[in-house]
Amino acid sequence: PEGTRRLHEKGVKVVYDSGWSDDLSIDGIKAFLPYIDVYTPNDKEARKLAGTDDLEAAVRFLAGYTPHPVVTLGKGGCAYWQDGSIRYAPAIDEFRAVDTTGAGDIFGGSAMSQFLKTGKAPADLTVEEMRAITRFACCAASLSTQTHGGIDSVPEERIVHDMLRTRPPFEPM
Repeated sequence: PEGTRRLHEKGVKVVYDSGWSDDLSIDGIKAFLPYIDVYTPNDKEARKLAGTDDLEAAVRFLAGYTPHPVVTLGKGGCAYWQDGSIRYAPAIDEFRAVDTTGAGDIFGGSAMSQFLKTGKAPADLTVEEMRAITRFACCAASLSTQTHGGIDSVPEERIVHDMLRTRPPFEPM
């Protein structure tokens, strides 16, 4: 917790993905969650941490500990907290997944790459900027499921942007 706090205070952007553990609990991570810029659990992890089967309740619960939870939903895209509301970004659903290895990590890395390009703190992102970041990350993760393996499945940024240009913008739910 202390190291995360110091990094945060120095302006370093911190993204955290706890990963699954049978003993995953909010008590084990709550001390440093306030210093995490973007926390990216999957839906199973978010529900376990919140002690509920209700996804939206889990997102609201996590928003009480960290300012920007982004919960990955596999082929459902993601749910994220912004400006006191839960918002959704869809995955590209026209693909049949060949291998989902690393898709969550590719989501997180893709979101972080786009987030860093804004040069802004997460709290300063507009609704449109956050929508573009999550849309890009969902597309990259969706594309990654079309190839076997983790590292080999990371799509080039150009390919993700090309794919997004052929899709109409989604309407937030």
